[in-house]
Amino acid sequence: MNLADLATLLEQCAVYLRLSGANDFKCAAFEKGARAVENAGDEILEHIKNESLTDIPGIGKSLAAEIYAWAETGNLPKLEGLKEEVPEALTQWLKISGLGAKSIYKIHKALDITTLDELKEKLED
Repeated sequence: MNLADLATLLEQCAVYLRLSGANDFKCAAFEKGARAVENAGDEILEHIKNESLTDIPGIGKSLAAEIYAWAETGNLPKLEGLKEEVPEALTQWLKISGLGAKSIYKIHKALDITTLDELKEKLED
């Protein structure tokens, strides 16, 4: 089990949550969870084994369930679901300097556009 990969997946989940329009609290929980995993180091493996992840500050029941699933499958169920829900084209917008996931979601919803070409067209208008 690579804990760096787990932290990266939790961060990705936070980004996808923002792209889906989820509330800030939920997004922050995954970001906080990623930091908790990084800070706990190998100790987290014992918590996974003992199913005591909620003993670690920053990891609640929902996040613990995601991590237990990751330990079993190598995937975060929430992230997999979000990847199906969020249009893949929106993730390309993250490459635009100064444009974050929250802003991307707002633009996507307000203008009803998804692709970079659609964004370029709207900007030219």
